[in-house]
Amino acid sequence: MKPSNRKTIAEKLIKIVSKEAVKVPDFRKRNSQNAIPLHDAIMSGLAIMHLKYPSLLQFDRDCVKTPAKLHNLKSLYGVGQVPCDTHLREMLDPIDP
Repeated sequence: MKPSNRKTIAEKLIKIVSKEAVKVPDFRKRNSQNAIPLHDAIMSGLAIMHLKYPSLLQFDRDCVKTPAKLHNLKSLYGVGQVPCDTHLREMLDPIDP
């Protein structure tokens, strides 16, 4: 398979997951306008698996320390806000796969 085909497949996968992530009902109470959207948590989870991060903590550290990685995450995966590792677990664990 050509590298350009892999990129196209990855882009399609990201787009499909993003469309489906919007449909997942948000179980959290809407107490705060500053809450990170559930879509951002789901897409961050996809990025962690897709980019083969060894841990949520390493992903969190890279996003904080490397502005270029954060920019890429936002542009490639459509993530507006990246939750910290603990918050990401709290947001994703209750979702029924």
